[in-house]
This record gives sequence, C-alpha cells and structure tokens, in this order.
Amino acid sequence: MIYEIKGTRCDPAEAGSQRQLESAYRASIRPACLCCSAKPPMYVARHGGQFIVKRMPGTGALHAPHCPAYAPPVELSGRGRAAAAIKVVSTDLVIRLAVPLTANTSQDRSNDVPPTNKATAGDAVIGNPATPSRLSLLGLLHLLWDEASLNVWSPGMTGKRRWSVVRHRLMEAAQDVRVGRRRLRDHLFVPPQWREHSPQEACESLRQRFLAQDMNTGQMSQQIIIGEMKTCTATSQGGCIVIKHLPGLHLQLSRQAYLIFIGGMADAMALHQAGNPDKGTRLVVICLTTWQDGALRMVQGAGMTTTDSWLPSASLPAYQLLRALQPSRRMVVPLSYGLEPEQLPYAILTDTDPTTLCLGRPADAMDGYRVWLWEPSFQVPLPA
Repeated sequence: MIYEIKGTRCDPAEAGSQRQLESAYRASIRPACLCCSAKPPMYVARHGGQFIVKRMPGTGALHAPHCPAYAPPVELSGRGRAAAAIKVVSTDLVIRLAVPLTANTSQDRSNDVPPTNKATAGDAVIGNPATPSRLSLLGLLHLLWDEASLNVWSPGMTGKRRWSVVRHRLMEAAQDVRVGRRRLRDHLFVPPQWREHSPQEACESLRQRFLAQDMNTGQMSQQIIIGEMKTCTATSQGGCIVIKHLPGLHLQLSRQAYLIFIGGMADAMALHQAGNPDKGTRLVVICLTTWQDGALRMVQGAGMTTTDSWLPSASLPAYQLLRALQPSRRMVVPLSYGLEPEQLPYAILTDTDPTTLCLGRPADAMDGYRVWLWEPSFQVPLPA
C-alpha cells in the first residue's frame, strides 16, 4: 500500500522507505493511506527492528474495501456488541478481560474452572463467560485475530500463511493491546515455528516467563498461550493437551477441567473432523495457564476451528463456503468476539461493487451492501 507522509509519497516496499518511516515514528507523524479520497490516518510502529505502518484502532471501515487495512463496520461482527470492553487510547487498545492475568499464590487455581459457555459450532469456551463489558478468552482470541488481519484473505496469500506468519502477526497485534495497565505481550506466549532443538528452547523461555513474574509481583503469574492443538487425551489425573510446535510441553488439566474442556470443544472438534483435518481444518486454542509443581497447568481455555489457511470458521456451511472462495476471491470473515452469536455473515466479499455479504439464511437488505445467500446443498453459483 502507498502512504503519504507530510505530502511525500511513501511505499514501504521501496528502498529508503525505512528512513522515511523512522522519521515519522520519531516525530509522531501519522501517515495517510491513499486507498481512497478520505486518506484515513495510520501510525508507525517499531517491531522486530523494523518500522511498519499500522491501521489506527477503530478506523478500518474508513478504508476502501480493496485496502489491506480495511475492516468491516463493527455492526457486521461481534465487535460492535463488545465495544464496552474495548477502549481506544491513542494507538492502543485497552481491554477488559473476564479472566485474571495473575492469581494469589496461596490459592490453587488449577481446578477453578467455572461452567461451560458455548459460542458457535466452530468456537468453544470453558471459563468465565463473555459479557458486552468484558472479553472472554475466545473474545480475546477473536480480537487478536482481527487486529492481525488473519480473518482477511486474498488469492495472493495462497501457500504463504504459515504458522511463522500467524505468530508474527499475533505478536505484532499484541504490542498495542493493554489489559488495564498491563501490556498483553508480557502475558502472551505464541510458540515459534518448530525447528530442530527449538521446542526445548521454547519450553524454557515459557518457564522463565513464569518465574520472572513470580519474583516481580509475588503473585502466581498466568500466561496466555495461543497455538494449534495437536492432541487432547485423558490421563489418570484428568487430561493433557499437546500444542503443535511445543511437543515437549504438555498442558495438564484437572479431571473437572478436562471434562468441561471436552464438552465445550465437542462441536468445534466435530467440525474439525467434518472438515477433514488431514486436508482442510485446524483447531486453534487459547489457554490461560499457570506453572505449578514443575508442570504447566491450564486454568481456562477456549478454541475455534479454522481452514488450513487460518480463516476462522463458525460452522460447516461457513467452512464449505470459505473453501470454495479461497482460490480466487478477496474477503473478510466476521468474528463473534465470544458473545452469543447473532446472524453474522459467513464472509464479506471485498472484490465486488458493492461489497457482498454472504449469509446462511435470508435477511433484510442493507444499505451499501449486496446480500447473497449460501446454501451448499443447492450448489448455487458463487457471486460474481
């Protein structure tokens, strides 16, 4: 994308653009996106030694639908209903969570798992339910997925969205999220892409995060882990989850936590199997964890089903549509933010004029949008 910085054109792909972006960063200058005549403001962030241009929070709908910074209006996803839990402060998102990031060391919270709160077939939750004023773990997962644009797709991404890309984008998105006064990045662990000997390094890195926070706060620190679930099995004490890229670190669950997790994940797991995990679906989990007695224990957890390209899928018809659209279409997938689902579009096509809402059941027309009904059993042609 091309930007304008104080009247000068800036293309991040060109040589010398890093100098332009560094100057803008140090002077707190907002680049303007040239995707449309409104020229929505952006901001420059520093990540991994590079200067990058990011969308200002809450401005996604100001961009042209073809722009990588575009996001649908919040009323087309669960974000509108979760607005009270998400506050924009300058370039940060300050959120309120329904789960704690620390726990008193005198208490054993490993078995403290409140009742199940189910979202949609492709989403599952155990732990504190979401409310419009507080995000659940699933709501946080959706927020990060949204901010990282992992719910956005264009054909040029085919074969390029590996786990290393997903991790990079999630960590980049977490830089600008705060939970009260805490930086989310200090409590978020996303395992790096597996390499020989790297699992041991990743496990030790995670363990050190727990130990450092214990010494600094005097409280039992809790880390949020996001990863692709490889297995979830019963054990004599309860259950065990293995996350891909962390094969040497098993997440232990109490008996109660395991039964609730399996129950809450039943629909997501069924969708995962129906979508054929060998070819087309993934299970992404977000787990609130503690380090106790030399073992990693899950306090609360949630999960969602995605396509092989990490596009969230809330149901089998939605998954089938996304698979049909992926080879040739540009789209955004709306997310529920862990709230009780209303009728959200399965996908929003951004390569049509006007923008097309792909729905699973009939709905009233909306100003500025074309409505198209998806029914896989009828084999209706995809919208032109």
